[in-house]
Amino acid sequence: DTNKKIVELADQGLEALVKVDHSDTTHIQGQWKQTLKELNTNTDIRAIERLNQVTDTMLARYAEEFPTYVLQKINTSCFGKHFTDEDFDQKLLYWKRKLISNYGHLSYNRARSFNYVESEQKSTDVFGLPVIVQKISLLLGILHPEQRNLSQIMEHKEFDYEKMMDNAKEYTEKDIKLFKKLYRGMRKLVPYNATDQTNLETIFRLGVVAENYIGVQKKEVKGQIELQFKMNPELTLMSDRSESRIKTAKKYAVTLIKKLNEKTEGIHLLEHLLLAPPASDPHFGYSFDVVLKVHSDGTEDRVQFKHTSPKSSMERNQDLDFIKQGDESRFMPEFIVQKKRHVQSYHIDLVREVEMTKDEAYGTERKIAYELLAKSTDEFSDQAKADEIAATLNSLVTKQKGCPVSNLKYVAYLDDEEVNESFFSFKMSFILPSWPVRFQQESFRIQFNNILYQQVPIHIHYNTHWLTLPEMSEFEKAYFRWLELLRKQDDKPQQMKAALKQVHIIEEFQNKGDAS
Repeated sequence: DTNKKIVELADQGLEALVKVDHSDTTHIQGQWKQTLKELNTNTDIRAIERLNQVTDTMLARYAEEFPTYVLQKINTSCFGKHFTDEDFDQKLLYWKRKLISNYGHLSYNRARSFNYVESEQKSTDVFGLPVIVQKISLLLGILHPEQRNLSQIMEHKEFDYEKMMDNAKEYTEKDIKLFKKLYRGMRKLVPYNATDQTNLETIFRLGVVAENYIGVQKKEVKGQIELQFKMNPELTLMSDRSESRIKTAKKYAVTLIKKLNEKTEGIHLLEHLLLAPPASDPHFGYSFDVVLKVHSDGTEDRVQFKHTSPKSSMERNQDLDFIKQGDESRFMPEFIVQKKRHVQSYHIDLVREVEMTKDEAYGTERKIAYELLAKSTDEFSDQAKADEIAATLNSLVTKQKGCPVSNLKYVAYLDDEEVNESFFSFKMSFILPSWPVRFQQESFRIQFNNILYQQVPIHIHYNTHWLTLPEMSEFEKAYFRWLELLRKQDDKPQQMKAALKQVHIIEEFQNKGDAS
């Protein structure tokens, strides 16, 4: 009986399609869609609901839960109930299916990134992304997670109306003509040069609501209707004599801004370790303090020391091991006073004794040489004072069988500029645009950070930075330049400069306090 009923309904639907007025080319596509929708609804009204339940059950087997309620609330708040109800369930099912089908890959490679030095990934190659970005994008419904220049999308060459239309080939010639006409006005509305970030965010937020577009009768030309954006009534998006075309233009305007929102949603993941200089090259150093005396009021007398020349990471660490505990033989670190040339000034050197032997015809000659490891950053005008401090330091070394180091700071050098090595160790930064309507929502940012907390390995410290369009443009110019040099591997000095530029940008974001 059920199959018989479905066949009857199908026959009714096909009969309705045949009876459609095909001369009315403006509305024919909508009538076909409506009839097919009714046919599908009558045959199985709970298909998507049941499929979502099945996918939820499958995800539960892996202790995974899709943030359905949160995403639906965010999308409703951003795009309105009509847009959300229209396609949210289908998109949700698509995201869940993709998560389930790729779950083995996402779990097995959870901590895996991608090879930065390989040739540039294809723009559509999602699997060329770090796995954590792939999973976050699925859980948050980010439609275009592939790596690309987000700020360039706002420029003329990337702002292509055909790319903003779903299935542009299916539109009628009149539709495309209307869209082109509207596009010229929308191009003026959207500030691609980002001189006014507040205005940009307002357009991305309010431009997805159809009620914010109004048709106004033009006084100068009778019967002419102007389409305007409520927040910018001085600008006419387009004009036409047909109310139906103005109504259609409103729908297209909302679609265009919605697509622009979706296309500019994206994530850049920057692993700080990749900015560090090669560990085998002489780019690493250190500094530390030695406490001479602690006074009754809690103040301390200290002497600070700094390396004399950068070394490889391994050699630097070996020097520090010797400074802190000596070596297996009788040699220990030693402090000696040295006078500066042509100046009545003294500094304290930290040295390592090196025993040198030389075979001669009449026996073996033995002598001691000194290898300079570090110097005091302070200088002393009084030699007696310098001698006294050096003697105190040597007594501490003898007593503790090594130098009592405090405030040890590891440093690396990029383009001869000192960078605290803690910047590179177990840290990453997530860079996101602040202007897409969903990314403007505090609830979305909280959900993003909650997912990061669940997905990022516990030993990794991370920050998220929400950038304005000018900030994103500056970051992406430096980021893609650095990637280009990293892949070429033929210009180390320029690569170091590009890495240093990235360090400065990230430190600037951190100092601004915009990180979360």
